[in-house]
Amino acid sequence: MSEPKLTTISDFDKPRNVIDQYKWLTDDAILKDLETKRHNFSILLCNLKHDVNIGNAVRTHAGFLGQDIILYGHKRFNRVPSVGTYAYSIIKHLKFIEEIEPVLGEYDEVIGCDLIPGKSVSVWDSTFDYDKKTLLCFGHEEDGLPEALVARCHRLMHIPMFGVTKSFNVAVSAAIMMNEYVRGIGR
Repeated sequence: MSEPKLTTISDFDKPRNVIDQYKWLTDDAILKDLETKRHNFSILLCNLKHDVNIGNAVRTHAGFLGQDIILYGHKRFNRVPSVGTYAYSIIKHLKFIEEIEPVLGEYDEVIGCDLIPGKSVSVWDSTFDYDKKTLLCFGHEEDGLPEALVARCHRLMHIPMFGVTKSFNVAVSAAIMMNEYVRGIGR
């Protein structure tokens, strides 16, 4: 039986963006610990075309410690903008519309995050049921969520806007929605 390998700082070729308690752990050990602490939400990113939006959403998701990240669309995931945080995330990539339906069925509540006049409600006027397995869905940077997905959502939320722009970019919107979700835990 071989001795367990001790991890030293020289085992890491570059610094990792992790909190101090994880600095000396392997990625596998970090993942194992995170599995016991994850919040009861996942995100679905639909047809995003900009790597920076995908990467920043992945990085933010790692910071808010959600369950899964589901990427839908034919674009390959460029890991660079996520600054290594993909290593601590569970990422699923769906390329075909037929693959979405079974995934949606795994969630107790599917929430579309898009400004749809007359249909969406401000996230500030909404609450989350933390006992429900929740999927937060974000759409394409220009077109928002596909109509077929909007039809499958249990409810729709939007972020109130006060300035000249119609919306935030999708990575910022995802960050705000995830923050709103975890902010209410323990209240």
